[in-house]
Amino acid sequence: MEGFPFVGTLIEVHADHVLIAGDPNDPTVRYRGTRESRPMVDGSEI
Repeated sequence: MEGFPFVGTLIEVHADHVLIAGDPNDPTVRYRGTRESRPMVDGSEI
């Protein structure tokens, strides 16, 4: 799934990463992403 785009909501910004909400119906689904204009999420988190 590397390079596969997805839609999420940016919910937190940290010095070295961001947190993205991946499912609007389940607030517990969060992904850690890189701090880039298009954050990358490690495939192991999906």
